[in-house]
Amino acid sequence: MIKSAIQSFVLQVFPASCKACGVDLVKDEKILCFACEIDLPKTGFEVHPTNNDLIRKFDGLVPIESATSLYHFQSKGHVQHLIHGLKYGNQPQIGKHLGTYYAKKLLSSAFMKGIDAIIPIPLHYRKLLKRGYNQAEEVADGIALMTGVPVYNKVVKRAAHQRSQTSIGRGDRFDRMASSYKLGKQFLDAKHVLLVDDVVTTGATIEAVAKLLIEKYDVKVSVVSLAVRID
Repeated sequence: MIKSAIQSFVLQVFPASCKACGVDLVKDEKILCFACEIDLPKTGFEVHPTNNDLIRKFDGLVPIESATSLYHFQSKGHVQHLIHGLKYGNQPQIGKHLGTYYAKKLLSSAFMKGIDAIIPIPLHYRKLLKRGYNQAEEVADGIALMTGVPVYNKVVKRAAHQRSQTSIGRGDRFDRMASSYKLGKQFLDAKHVLLVDDVVTTGATIEAVAKLLIEKYDVKVSVVSLAVRID
């Protein structure tokens, strides 16, 4: 009771702010203000998960069953600010909240039908120690909370620590990614896996991990991300 009173006082003096636009949140608003919940650029890909700009990134490269993303990524926009807070602002709650929020949409669209395992894209252990959490795992946990599908966070591991890959081409990026991920010690007992990441740009990371899982376990692979950049 005392803790609750202290938290209430702190919020009155230092009100929580919207993680996208920065305005003070009011009663019943969490993580995002109501305006951003409505106005952030949603993709709607969950309605057509086998025919959209995200899944087309993998055409002829790796067999992805379905793919969807919550938001379109726009440089210097509110979605970028939201993702930046999740990745670099020590705000893992953003990932879990958005994972839970998006899972409701995925369930209503039947996107999750047949999926029996969730695998977040892993971080290298050095980055994980520095950040304190894996942002993709936070999103995965939010999805699992709503769907009941288990999260397997040790099936794949990041074997090499590299600098940002955003400035290089897709082909070079895949070559690097292919050697960056290895199988972990956790056994995967599943037929249809959902790979979860925060942002998909070229798709090389998803491609590398999907190929690894398909070759080892002969599973179907679907994809969910919080945001996608369509060039």
